[in-house]
Amino acid sequence: MNKKARNLVRKFRKHGVVRIIDPITYGKEIVEINRSFILKQGKLVFKHYIDPLTHYLATKRRIEEYGNYFIVYGAFINNRLVGYAYILWYNNVALIERFMSHKGYMKYAVSNGLLASILEDLSNKGIKYVYYGY
Repeated sequence: MNKKARNLVRKFRKHGVVRIIDPITYGKEIVEINRSFILKQGKLVFKHYIDPLTHYLATKRRIEEYGNYFIVYGAFINNRLVGYAYILWYNNVALIERFMSHKGYMKYAVSNGLLASILEDLSNKGIKYVYYGY
């Protein structure tokens, strides 16, 4: 990471923490985060993830399909979920499947802190390769 990114990670860590969460328990907050970035270039982003029931069913299916190979990390500021990432992993490879942070908390560098914490934790688990992006 370059100096600017490291500074943003430190900025986040002054205000927030990252931990593994249950996506069903935090479903309402995850949908709120998705809705905070509802438009991108005039189009709906994650159209099928802004409805709480659709989110619940899709997440439940993911948990049943991947079991222990499906991890969800949540970024918290003042005990409020402000960012999350869905991770699929197997052996020494991980895929960051979804990565979102709340638009209203951008000044806290949530994305930088969340990504750095995920990479540290995956590295500690023995993951050697992480795929991120479209």
